[in-house]
Order: sequence, then C-alpha cells, then structure tokens
Amino acid sequence: MALLSALGAGGVASAQCAMCNTAAGAGSVGRGLSISVLFMLGILGAVVACFVVAVSRSSSRRDSTSDGNPPSS
Repeated sequence: MALLSALGAGGVASAQCAMCNTAAGAGSVGRGLSISVLFMLGILGAVVACFVVAVSRSSSRRDSTSDGNPPSS
C-alpha cells in the first residue's frame, strides 16, 4: 500500500537525502535511483508477506489436525 502511494506521489517520492540528491543529480539517474529503491522495498514486502502466509498456514494446519487432547504416553 505504501509502495503504491509512493509511486503515485511523484514529487514526494523523488525527494532524496542530501547526499543522494547531490550524487544522483536531478536527471534521470535520480529517478532511476528512486525507482530501484522502491523496487527493493517492494521485493522485501513480498518476501515478508510470503513468510507471514506460510507461518499462518502452518499454524492453521497444526490447529486443525490436533483434537485438543494431550498425547497419551
């Protein structure tokens, strides 16, 4: 969600820290740097989302297979 809003806000998304803005300049290099950072954040979000879904599914499978009784020895 934040990624989509950042992509939609072109002027705000292109704002960089002072060092990045100086190093990249105001040309296409700066825009490419912004897009690459947003891409990397999107990939990180996708990996985290996949991890959360996997843990959630594992937890729901474990809950559905157990009958609530402790194992007998």
